Amino acid sequence: MSASREKKQRQGISTGVGLTEKQRKEAEAARISHRHAVIYTIIGVIAAILVIALLVWNSGIFQRNATAATVGDQKFTVSELDYYYHNVKSMYDYYAKMGVSTGYSSDTSPADQTYDADSGKTFQDYFRESALDSLKNTTLLCSEAEKAGYTLSDDGKTSVDSQISKLKTTATQYGYTTKAYIRAVYGSTMTESLLKDLLTKATLASEYTTYYKEQQSFTDDDIEAYYKENQDTLDTFSFRSAYIDGSAQSSTDSDGNATTPTDEETTAAMDAANTKAQELLARIKKGEDFQTAAADYVSDSTASSYSSDPDASLTTEVGSSLSSAAYSKWVTSSDRTAGDMDIVESSNGYYVMKFLKRYRDETPTVDIRHILVKAEVSDGADTPTDEQMETAKTKIDSIKNEFESGDKTAESFGTLAEQYSEDTGSSSEGGEYTGVTKGKMFSDFDTWIFDSSRQPGDLTEIKNTQSGQQGWHLVYFEGTDAPVWHSSALTSLKSKAYSDWYSSMEPNYEATAVESGMNQVGK
Repeated sequence: MSASREKKQRQGISTGVGLTEKQRKEAEAARISHRHAVIYTIIGVIAAILVIALLVWNSGIFQRNATAATVGDQKFTVSELDYYYHNVKSMYDYYAKMGVSTGYSSDTSPADQTYDADSGKTFQDYFRESALDSLKNTTLLCSEAEKAGYTLSDDGKTSVDSQISKLKTTATQYGYTTKAYIRAVYGSTMTESLLKDLLTKATLASEYTTYYKEQQSFTDDDIEAYYKENQDTLDTFSFRSAYIDGSAQSSTDSDGNATTPTDEETTAAMDAANTKAQELLARIKKGEDFQTAAADYVSDSTASSYSSDPDASLTTEVGSSLSSAAYSKWVTSSDRTAGDMDIVESSNGYYVMKFLKRYRDETPTVDIRHILVKAEVSDGADTPTDEQMETAKTKIDSIKNEFESGDKTAESFGTLAEQYSEDTGSSSEGGEYTGVTKGKMFSDFDTWIFDSSRQPGDLTEIKNTQSGQQGWHLVYFEGTDAPVWHSSALTSLKSKAYSDWYSSMEPNYEATAVESGMNQVGK
């Protein structure tokens, strides 16, 4: 067949020209079959893509990488916000477990609990807002630390590694893999590498805050001038008080459900409390011992403590520590004199007050480090058993031996505190508390650190029987510090300098939620 003829035959097949009826039907069937094959291939490819996409979606990659917020020009994912969300949620879960009234229940989804009735805000909304605030704070501090050339200390790195190690140990204890435990605690899209990065940033932010404050210096004249302007917050006040509860008692309806007291019941309860307060005031004005007389009017639990502690009604505090108390203005009033007595109303009762004295406290403060090992408490129990307390003691003994086998410095103690201490308020700071004033710690702790014979480097073990804190402390004494008033003034000045600086930085770090991503946070 010639080339030209072959070409014509191909063209004929293509157009159907010159074909028999049978050939045309066969050609048409071939075209249809080819088209279907192409369509089925495309459908197969699409189906495969969808299966892969579903697997990827279920893995959390899409959700994890979705943008949930921006801070300045930086973007942050759902997983990053989840870290901050679950941190604040876990705090409220802890409050609920300890019986602290916040209106939140750990047994119900935060999305189903109202945080603010007026606005309709749920606890989930509140946790998300708090997460965004925390993200903003951390981002600002880490960014400014980088600009200042400040990097995470070796102790900080050790602290992060220690937290990851503790997490893995806890996971094993509860029968989880590390991956599963991390997701249970911080959300279904969290990974170990991301968690370590977030812990590193949080630790850096905390370190830089401390570093910035410590870099601020003030002269004695600055401190003296600040004292004169803020005597109400820097002076120490000593007084006795007795609280007469005016809360109306809740009742139950026919179905056994608690009912809210009526306005009349609330008013009647406050009136009754006021009558008791007036009676107590009259008795102490006649010369009766304050605490003895007060025992007839306060709650049974308070009266019981009055019988065992002669100073149970006594308060000696720096003014700044009284700021939130209902009686703060009465106590710190410039015309208050020794022996003054009065009644101060609060939202749910009355305080009967007796003022003793006001002074500038020249007592030295102290700097200490400590490691707390809590005793385990069995499910359903309020307190640990003797055996559980002894287990905590054995661990403290082991930590003490580890410390004494080393160079026995404050720094090495700090490293152990970051590794072992269960006091979340100080563990990341090497267990350190500076400028501690008398009365801030529980009795046995306070007695030891303020013993006049105490010397830098002294070490001891102290048993803690306080509710929720039962266990053992290993305490290291660093030394004495500035007088109470001076320490308080310097701390306040440094905090003000930091606050002013932080406020000046905030406009550069505006935090904005991205709704599509933020809606995935906490789920």
